[in-house]
Amino acid sequence: MDGQTGLKLNDNWEIIPIERFPNDEVWIYSRAGSLLLNKKQYNNDWNGYYKGNPAPESSYLYMIDLDGKNLTRVTHGETFDAFPVFSRDGKKLAFSSNRNNNGTRDTNLFIAEWKD
Repeated sequence: MDGQTGLKLNDNWEIIPIERFPNDEVWIYSRAGSLLLNKKQYNNDWNGYYKGNPAPESSYLYMIDLDGKNLTRVTHGETFDAFPVFSRDGKKLAFSSNRNNNGTRDTNLFIAEWKD
């Protein structure tokens, strides 16, 4: 909700056509890495709340496994890891992270070779 204009911004997060994937599983993380939602058989029913309060305006990272079989976590730890992007050929994964920043606010770009 935009407090100045009263307009509702980004009220609905919809995956179209999620109903075609009955075994899906969805994860939504805050940009700080907190898990906001993990739901099997997601049906476009997240209301944007976390622990009874509206989730703050922010960027969110989400993962969707459409058949419930193929999800693998690729980063581990308590640091900020976000904005993953695959190269066009699928051989590299780029992401930003605050790991190894010695407590500063520096964010680094990592490029990793992707191997199945």
